[in-house]
Amino acid sequence: MDGASIMKGEVSAAALPGITCRQLEVFSVTCKERSYANAALELHSTRANIKRVCQEFEKAAMAAAVARLGKKLFP
Repeated sequence: MDGASIMKGEVSAAALPGITCRQLEVFSVTCKERSYANAALELHSTRANIKRVCQEFEKAAMAAAVARLGKKLFP
């Protein structure tokens, strides 16, 4: 997989072992909302569940995916 295909959003599931589509969806909405609570509202879930899924995503990606400053999240 080359850098151009990644930039176009053409990433195969094999390139992201251990990461589910749900984790990507939750992480994407959380980044957009910059809040676990707001992401939970948009995804019709609970704040605790959204935070848990984001933590699982970070563990699967083996890196911190978001920085926290006060109550705001920064991807």
